[in-house]
Amino acid sequence: MFNEFYVKRTIEKEAVHDADLELYAIQKARELDWDTFKASKAFIDTFKKENKISSRRCNKIITRTKPNKKHFSLNDAHNWIESKRPLILKYSTNEILNSNHCSFQQEYVPPRTLSFTGERTTEVAVKKKYNTTHSYTVQPITSANGHLLDKFLMILQEKENQFGQRVQKNLIVPPNVVIRASKSGKNSGVKHHVFLNEVLRPLVGKKFLLFLDSWKIQADLTKFRAVFPN
Repeated sequence: MFNEFYVKRTIEKEAVHDADLELYAIQKARELDWDTFKASKAFIDTFKKENKISSRRCNKIITRTKPNKKHFSLNDAHNWIESKRPLILKYSTNEILNSNHCSFQQEYVPPRTLSFTGERTTEVAVKKKYNTTHSYTVQPITSANGHLLDKFLMILQEKENQFGQRVQKNLIVPPNVVIRASKSGKNSGVKHHVFLNEVLRPLVGKKFLLFLDSWKIQADLTKFRAVFPN
């Protein structure tokens, strides 16, 4: 119950009221098979008191950086796998591949900190706000038999969208890493082609099944067919 409240307030910054706490409590009770449980006013008041939760005036309005997304459950994942099973069964586990972007930042800011009860605004200092959003991206490939494939793509953040001469001179690149640069440290259409051509293509044979997320560039089959025409 507290976890639901914590996520809504501290991470998602949603407004939460007593009715929401009642819903969280009832949902938790159902998980525990407490059929006779009732989220009474006394229970809600005790929960708020024990967790130092009180009604507070909103004094800072912020804009959501991401649109609301549907939350998927473990059952949704199982159902999706079952729907794809006829396709999956045509491949061996070493031919079934998955890849995704792993983003990292130079400065990590935890979503919660110990602070004074009752303060109006809880602030956390960082060196640069820009460093808390994105710094570099890594894209590895894993197989269904639990193996991490031998090569991966790394995109580093560089102001000029490319490595300078000094960086290139001192940059140590392991043989299993393909490194590129971008201003944001994020992936792009050009970098996705590099991933397909220089990372994925040398690792696979003619038969493989690749699962990627629904990012627009990755979902564009023309980019995939440019590297894998057959």
